[in-house]
Amino acid sequence: MSSTTSPKINDWVINVATVNGSGSQSSNNILIKTLFRMGIPVGGKNIFPSNIQGLPTWFTIRANHQGYTSRKAENDFNIAMNLQTLISDIETVRPGGVFLYNDDLKFDRSLLRKDVENI
Repeated sequence: MSSTTSPKINDWVINVATVNGSGSQSSNNILIKTLFRMGIPVGGKNIFPSNIQGLPTWFTIRANHQGYTSRKAENDFNIAMNLQTLISDIETVRPGGVFLYNDDLKFDRSLLRKDVENI
């Protein structure tokens, strides 16, 4: 987190970008249930434009201490595991956010933004 960004407590968005049919929905559901059982107001949405295996899928989780659970335009954490959507996924991270990518993805690292933490 940059020094100009104020800390956020129970107010964030995680976006996980995967390939449909990879089994990611099960792990995403475990994550959201864990947060819910911790007492954090949370909402999730699985976004998949097609049921055909191999196409892009996103799972968005929003936690908010005031109970807001709708999707936001920018993500605090973006976990990229799909090369097809990597460029657009990089663009959705808010300044000061975190972009976590699968090291197996072969892409030009110069595309990574300087205003986010790239892991």
